[in-house]
Amino acid sequence: MNISYSNTQPLTTEDLHELKQFEHHLESSTSDGSLFFEDLEIALESLRVNHKLTTQKLAILRKTAWQKIESGSLQLDWRSCKHL
Repeated sequence: MNISYSNTQPLTTEDLHELKQFEHHLESSTSDGSLFFEDLEIALESLRVNHKLTTQKLAILRKTAWQKIESGSLQLDWRSCKHL
């Protein structure tokens, strides 16, 4: 997913790669219908790493996790982390 605004610089190849990795992490973390809280924390922490990509990462997080949690197709599990 690529979201851009007129006042921002074009995304570099590295930026696009980082977005793909972020999306892959979330998809693999949610593939079994649950999202462990620590995996969510890892995703949220990565928002601080590259502020240029915050908007794009939030859109991916919304699509991959929050919409599924709201619909009931994904459960947030507070117990432990499965992907560290």
